[in-house]
Amino acid sequence: DIIDENIITPELKGDIQLSADIQDVSVLIFGKENQQYKYQKMIHINWPEETTTSTNLILGDYKFLFLSADELNTDILPATLSMETQIEEIRVSAKKDESDDEYVYPVGEIFMPETEALAQTVYAIRGNELIENKLTHAVSQITLKVKRGIWDNEQLVDSLPYSSGQNILDLIDKIEMDIK
Repeated sequence: DIIDENIITPELKGDIQLSADIQDVSVLIFGKENQQYKYQKMIHINWPEETTTSTNLILGDYKFLFLSADELNTDILPATLSMETQIEEIRVSAKKDESDDEYVYPVGEIFMPETEALAQTVYAIRGNELIENKLTHAVSQITLKVKRGIWDNEQLVDSLPYSSGQNILDLIDKIEMDIK
């Protein structure tokens, strides 16, 4: 468990170097307390070309959640992180359109740890440490536009719009895509 902050001396802190393989990453830091990993702090900066930064942590066991997401259209939930927030509670979610509760904004790119094992790694901070993480695309989003009309080969000749208020998903049985 993390040592009580009231008795911290320089010998009880570690200088932690954080490294990721892409730029513009947030790192959520969770310290072990009573067998649970609770939120300590978040570091979010536009990392330089080296993709490293540093912080000081009290000696103890930690989990680090490296994330990179388009902040305009995504939220890290819960919206307010407290010292009681556990790592298992963290979610990345598409923002909802405030004017249309059935619509969510496109999320763009989200990068998360490459493997679940990497995301679940416990780091025993006993002094100065280097924490490295490899991130990969966690989410992809495809925008599909459905146009009804008269087609000649693969070109739309005349558009036949659906009647107002009709849910076209009720008319579609199957969509196949070849993504490369």
